[in-house]
Amino acid sequence: MWKPISPKIGLDLVKNKCVSAGSKLNKTDSSNLISLYIHIPFCRKKCSYCAFYSVLCTPEKEAAYLLALKTEMQFYAEHFPDQKIKTIYLGGGSPSILSTDILSNVFQLISNNFHVSTNC
Repeated sequence: MWKPISPKIGLDLVKNKCVSAGSKLNKTDSSNLISLYIHIPFCRKKCSYCAFYSVLCTPEKEAAYLLALKTEMQFYAEHFPDQKIKTIYLGGGSPSILSTDILSNVFQLISNNFHVSTNC
């Protein structure tokens, strides 16, 4: 049975509903358009009301996250090569906490690993 590389990375491919860890996309579906959700787990501080997974942002954690995200994207790209991304969602945490360089790297990883719709 496949297990996620890390339960805290937060990369989900979505096709008509959320895909949980260990689920499979329907490869025979006539539509190959999917959405990509990337959970950015970083915050400046943990809010008492927030139930989402988040940690304080440090350069070391950002670097480790980016490496893990790259590994997970490569996994999904290899197993679902015919899927085309129609929508990209960034959630968190606070995605805006990332530097423009890190965000640029995230979008470069997406571009390197997936087919992205021209309307995305």
